[in-house]
Amino acid sequence: MDTMIISLVVTGSVKLAAAIGATEVVTKSLLYYLHERAWLKIPYGRKTAFLAPSAADRPD
Repeated sequence: MDTMIISLVVTGSVKLAAAIGATEVVTKSLLYYLHERAWLKIPYGRKTAFLAPSAADRPD
């Protein structure tokens, strides 16, 4: 939203400001997705050992 407002002030065109704002939403969403996928490939801070099931997890 702020990018659209700044684009409107700078360009004076509602159509161009909307196009810039829409492009920003799409590119930020795509970059966020790719960023999260990349972080999932890095094991930093993850524990590798599995815990034994607790008594609550066992059937009666």
